[in-house]
Amino acid sequence: MTTHITRTLRGFFYHALKTAAALMAVCIFSLTHAQSMNHPGGMHSKADLDFIKSKVQSGEQPWKGAFEQLKNSGYGKLSYNYVAYKDVKCGSYNNPNVGCNNMVKDGIAAYTLALRWYIEGDDAYADKAIEIIDAWSVKYRTNQESNTRLVVSWAAPWYVNAAEILRYTDGSGWTITNTNQLNAMLNRFKNYIFWEDRPNNNWMMSSVEARLAIAVFQDDTTAFGDAIDKWRLRIKTYLYQSSDGSVPIVSPNVTPGQSSSIWKQGTNTIYVNGMGMETCRDFNHMKLGFDSLMNGAEIAWTQGVDLFASESKRIRDFLELHGHWATGSKSIPSNVCDGSIDWKGTKENAQQAFEIAYNHLHDRLGISLPETKQMIDNKRPNNANHWVSKWETLAYADRPFNLDDGAGPTVSFDEPNGNITVSPGYAQSVIVEATDSDGIAHVVLFIDGSEVRKETKYPYTWGITESDTPNEINNLPAGTHTIKAVATDNTGKTGEATFKLTVTSPSDGLDQCDTTSQCMAQYSFFSGAMDCSNSQASDSVCMCGSARCDSLSGSSSSSTSSSTGSSSSSSSSSSSSSGSAAGCNGTLNVAMSERVEVNLNSTNCVKFASTLSGETLQVWDSDTQSCDFRGSVVSQDGAGNLNISANYHSSSSFSGKTIKFAPSNGCKYVQVKYY
Repeated sequence: MTTHITRTLRGFFYHALKTAAALMAVCIFSLTHAQSMNHPGGMHSKADLDFIKSKVQSGEQPWKGAFEQLKNSGYGKLSYNYVAYKDVKCGSYNNPNVGCNNMVKDGIAAYTLALRWYIEGDDAYADKAIEIIDAWSVKYRTNQESNTRLVVSWAAPWYVNAAEILRYTDGSGWTITNTNQLNAMLNRFKNYIFWEDRPNNNWMMSSVEARLAIAVFQDDTTAFGDAIDKWRLRIKTYLYQSSDGSVPIVSPNVTPGQSSSIWKQGTNTIYVNGMGMETCRDFNHMKLGFDSLMNGAEIAWTQGVDLFASESKRIRDFLELHGHWATGSKSIPSNVCDGSIDWKGTKENAQQAFEIAYNHLHDRLGISLPETKQMIDNKRPNNANHWVSKWETLAYADRPFNLDDGAGPTVSFDEPNGNITVSPGYAQSVIVEATDSDGIAHVVLFIDGSEVRKETKYPYTWGITESDTPNEINNLPAGTHTIKAVATDNTGKTGEATFKLTVTSPSDGLDQCDTTSQCMAQYSFFSGAMDCSNSQASDSVCMCGSARCDSLSGSSSSSTSSSTGSSSSSSSSSSSSSGSAAGCNGTLNVAMSERVEVNLNSTNCVKFASTLSGETLQVWDSDTQSCDFRGSVVSQDGAGNLNISANYHSSSSFSGKTIKFAPSNGCKYVQVKYY
């Protein structure tokens, strides 16, 4: 037993190390602008843990009974016997089984002991939990054999959930060394978890849960976002809805025929709302996948991302459909899985571990779930069992959602990452990261103090697609603008972040020169293919600030089009298959990222060194600060002559506007001003 003096000294060093780590984190944040996760932030926020503790200490049911179940389990005792392995071998049907069960069950024990320490305060349980995690973190190196990916996906969340409690609760004795050792093991785990070659069964659902858990512990917002996207995709291919079509959505990496075989499992089943990919296989495997989905959604919830609401009908239909069959209130129709489901045991055992989904859908979202409630009542309290079911009754029974962690949301801009300067015609999206253990109610974007739009679902984006109304972001006038995002959590607390967006004026960096020679003298750093020696100096234009200059002649009386270009509406249009087109005496070598303006007469064309064939011709209207997406096409011949459709040249409505050649990204790149 740890003595009081040892515990005190360890607490001293813990706080010292924690302070040093915090200072280091500040430095890292300032350098990388990384967004931190909420902690503790696996399956429980601090507010959740405090709620559980208060209910147990007050002796209320069902928490008191659930905690007694935890204490009396083999996982919750100081006598728990763990065995760490260097190389774990997990074969099909447990052949071979070298450390596979140990890897998962030892993780369950570490998590169970961490919970017991938090609730009771006896340091011996924290010591034991850390001892188990350390043993595996130090010794483990590889997993082998065919079931490797599944077992690692089961194991990872248990260790993370234990470590989140210990790492972020004062006095546990957790140190930076423990963090580094566990991170090393989690990085080895990722070699097996990040895979895509399974269709969409419970293996993939467990992988998604593991990805979310590891991303939280490692403060990896990129991996977290990827895992959220994976969850959103995979639940649609795992749980069926008639709105998906007459057959389930086909998983990535499988054919429709393979998908049908996986779902039907040799039966002549029809598809009904709430049916799962593995319903006709057996309910044990089906529930492994469903439980992992709910665990993953709970991890996302602690970070302020509500996955339950977005797929509430899909989840509800699964719960109630299988609830009818498990409780016996309805029989399985003869045309579903041939009228029979393999429960892999008793129907009674199949009714446990639905507390997380019920807590969110019924208690928070107000969705009626009578069959699910019956299953929960039949099996309370739910224990933790292999491989993925947590202590659900203890942690999620009747959990309220007005718990206050005392802090407002953490807010940052994922895109752009800091202040930016853009040219007129820019195409910019805004992506906001907002997290809070109380959950995020909404995020509002403001430009110069005026509200743009409220987003209620993650990811929080503006200006991404046409449906986002890009004009809300992308057509600001010249000057510096303050972009602010304000996030509100479910308790009403707010957090915010800002960045500055500076839009340059059309003339910025483009100095008009009287003659070509004056341009060359003023800007001696020009490079590339240039022709600034044209004798018609009065027609010369300097493109300064972009290391480019050109001279254009207005001698041609007609516009031109390439032999490969689109047809023109102008009757005076002609074609040129090679050489310099009429009126193209100058050569302009333009990098596509540069901003260039030249004055054109209505009959001129411009020669580009960069290939622009097939790109879209767009018109920038400086009055409305918007792009005119006309869809006309420019083309380029073998000599590099860029030819503009004559209808644009002959249209007086474009006088004074800026023609832009903008490959795939709006009015952003090369600009040619035409008068």
